[in-house]
Amino acid sequence: MQEAQALLEVQAADPAVQLAAVTQLGDLRSLNSVSALQAIVEAAQAPAASAAQQTLATAAATSIAQIESWSSWATAIETLFRGSA
Repeated sequence: MQEAQALLEVQAADPAVQLAAVTQLGDLRSLNSVSALQAIVEAAQAPAASAAQQTLATAAATSIAQIESWSSWATAIETLFRGSA
């Protein structure tokens, strides 16, 4: 439920709500949100990107790093217990 709520709030008009949602998705380690977070990062690379978009993109990049780090650890632990393929 939290993940779904945060994914909806990423599209909110209020930058503070978006920032909180992006941070929450990283904290939740939401693999489902990586594409939405990447879109935020890419949008901030446009020449006309605002300071708010760049701040949001920085938070999105941090969340992506959290998610990818967690995913790597989870895969390593799963491999440890199941054995390599």
